[in-house]
Amino acid sequence: MARPGASSAHQLRAPSRWSTAVVGRRVAQGLLDAVLSSLLPLLSLSLFLVAPLGAGGAGEGLFAAVSLLVLLLAITAHAWYWVARPISRRGQTTGMRMTGIRVVSADGMPVTRGALLVRWLVLPVDLPLIGLLSMLLSARHQRLGDRLADTVVIRDR
Repeated sequence: MARPGASSAHQLRAPSRWSTAVVGRRVAQGLLDAVLSSLLPLLSLSLFLVAPLGAGGAGEGLFAAVSLLVLLLAITAHAWYWVARPISRRGQTTGMRMTGIRVVSADGMPVTRGALLVRWLVLPVDLPLIGLLSMLLSARHQRLGDRLADTVVIRDR
């Protein structure tokens, strides 16, 4: 049965065990995406480190403001990469596209923004060992974030 508001053209069949047997690809994808999703935050941090802020009274307030701005930029960049961007790319990050996998809802429907948000919020817990163990012990190779978001990662090619 299709979800309310879901187009039948986007409805997929429920993922099979074979289509979710992508642990090796997910490890490669995780490494690629860890690097790619950190580029913008690292760039902003490097700009912050070379910016002359001065010392003393006014400099401390400026330092705190710039620190908060860098933190917000890093969080926003990560959220864009892991949540907003995959919605417009058939459930794929750049690393997923490169390794031939994508995330879908457990029923085979396209992944929702809410599910991607849950997966992203749990990502720090899943990396590196908990997620790998969870994938190896799960019949559908789901990490903790997948289980909580009711998603699976499938072969795309």
